Amino acid sequence: MKITYVSDNRTGSNWGCRATSIALSEILQETYEIQNTIYRDDKFRKVIVGSIFSFIDIGDSIFPPSIAKSLYSGGGGNIIKKILRMIDSFFGIRSDYVGLSPQESAKKLIRYKDKSKILKEIYRKVNESDAIVINGEGDLIFNPNRRTVLFLLMVIELAHLQNVPIFFINAMVSDCPRFGRDEKMVKAAVEALSKCSGIALRDKESVATLHEIAPHLKSTYIPDALFSWTKYCSSENIMQIKYGSAILPYQKDYLWGKYDFSKPYICLGGSSLATKNPKLAIESYGKLAQKLLELGQPVYIVDTGDGQFLAEVSKITKIPLIPIEIPILMGASILSNASLFVSGRYHPSIMASLGGTPCIFLGSNSHKTRSLQEVLNYDSIVEYPAIPTDQDIEKIAQKARQIIDAGKTERDKIQTQVLSLSQESKNIVSFIRDSLAK
Repeated sequence: MKITYVSDNRTGSNWGCRATSIALSEILQETYEIQNTIYRDDKFRKVIVGSIFSFIDIGDSIFPPSIAKSLYSGGGGNIIKKILRMIDSFFGIRSDYVGLSPQESAKKLIRYKDKSKILKEIYRKVNESDAIVINGEGDLIFNPNRRTVLFLLMVIELAHLQNVPIFFINAMVSDCPRFGRDEKMVKAAVEALSKCSGIALRDKESVATLHEIAPHLKSTYIPDALFSWTKYCSSENIMQIKYGSAILPYQKDYLWGKYDFSKPYICLGGSSLATKNPKLAIESYGKLAQKLLELGQPVYIVDTGDGQFLAEVSKITKIPLIPIEIPILMGASILSNASLFVSGRYHPSIMASLGGTPCIFLGSNSHKTRSLQEVLNYDSIVEYPAIPTDQDIEKIAQKARQIIDAGKTERDKIQTQVLSLSQESKNIVSFIRDSLAK
C-alpha cells in the first residue's frame, strides 16, 4: 500500500519534531511504501487566495503579473499595498486558504490549486495515495487559531472529499493551560476526526479527553513512535561519545572543549510554556541550573527547541550549552546517558527515558509532561511549574538528590517499562491494517 505521510516534522530544528517523525516513518516503512510526504513547513506556509487584485488568483488583473505579485510580498510599509489590503479585507475576499472551517479550507485548496504550486502539490499528494497517515504529535491543542491544527484538519477534509482513507496517529488531544478549551477549535476537530478511518493517541489522558468531548469517536492508545528508538538508545545500544566536542555542528566550534560525557552529568532543558515569558524564565532557570550544580555533577543546558532563553541562561551561568543543531541521534544519546534530566519537553524526556534516565518534569503547553509520567509508570506524578519559583527550585533539588542517590535501581525500572513501550509503539502498523480491513 502506498501512503502519503502528513506532518513529517523533521524539517524543524526542535528535537522532538525531528526524532518522533523519523521514528514513525521507520515503523511505517517496515510495511508500507511512503510514496509522498507533506512536511512541517506546509503547516505554517500561508497561501493567500481570493484577492480581487491578484493576477495569480483570478487570471485577469488590472496590473502586470510582476506588479500584482509584488503587491503582497515583503513588508507592509508601502501605502498602495496598505490601501489594496484594506479593500480586500473590506470585501472579505483576500485570505489565507486555511481558516477556522476545515471543510471550507479544503474547498479553497481545490478551487485554487491550479493557481498555486504549493496547493497543487498538496492536492496531488493526497489524491494519488491509497491512504493518508497524519503524524498528529502535539498539534491538537484546543487554543484559538492554532494554524497547525487547522491545516491537519483541512487535510482530513481534503482526503475525505477524494475518498482516501485517513489515519490520525501518534497524536495528543489536550486543552490549553493558557487559554482553556476553545469551542470553535473543538467543533472543527470533532467534525474532521469523525471522517478518519482510525485514531491512535499517544497517551491515555488524550484518549479520555477525546472521549469526553466526543463520545462517539473511537480512539486507541498506542505509545509514541519515539519509544521504538530503544534500538539506538537503550542501555545496551547506547552510543558512547568518547570525545565530547564530536557533537558540535558547523558554526558551533567555539564551544570546543566544553563537554565530557565519560563521567556522570545532569541535563537541564526548557519548556515551550517558559518561552512565553523569557525574562522571567532566564532568571528562574539560571537559579535552577546553579542549584543543580550543587549536586556535585557537571550540568549541561540542552536546547531542544526553546529559542534564545536557554542560551542566555548558559551565558549568564557559564554552564555549557548543548546546541539544538547537533545530530538528533547524538542528542538522544546524551539525554539517555545522563544521570538526570530536568525539562518541560515531551519527546526529549522520552529520549532520556530510552536509556533509563530519570526525569523531573516541568509544565508545558498541554498535559503532555503530566500524562507522560503515567505512560512511563512513575510511582508519583509530579509536574513543577514551567517557570519554577525559588520554593519550587528547592523541591526540584531535593528530588534530584533522591534520584541520584537511588542510582541504578531507578534506571532499571524505567528501562524495563520503556522496552515494553517500544514493542507497543510498533502496533501502529497492525492498527492501520486492521482498520482498513473493517
